[in-house]
Amino acid sequence: MTVADPRPMLDGRAVRGSRCTTCGLPDAWERSRCPRCLAASEPCAFGPDGVVWSAAEVHLAVGHREAPYTLAYVDLVGPDGPGPRVLARLVPGGEVPPGTTVEIVGDDHGDIAVTVAGAGR
Repeated sequence: MTVADPRPMLDGRAVRGSRCTTCGLPDAWERSRCPRCLAASEPCAFGPDGVVWSAAEVHLAVGHREAPYTLAYVDLVGPDGPGPRVLARLVPGGEVPPGTTVEIVGDDHGDIAVTVAGAGR
């Protein structure tokens, strides 16, 4: 039996998701119906820009990931307003305060990887 990967899927530097046609709820997964109002949802891409909602440095190695590393909840930006909130790994790590603008830089073993916007430019 194959178990579906529950993480959001990237398409380049954007998260493939959906937005409700009635209430506008953004969703980090492609769904045909809105989980809030059950109206129809249409495909939508979110990102690559987002804003950190909260972040934490993790001091426990998990799987292939060596400690320490930083995880952040990021509110993505959509084409028609706010996007969904997703969990991402901050590259290269370190402290990032809430409100910091970040951008998706790709996939990190199936996880979304973000960096502080403008870093290294």
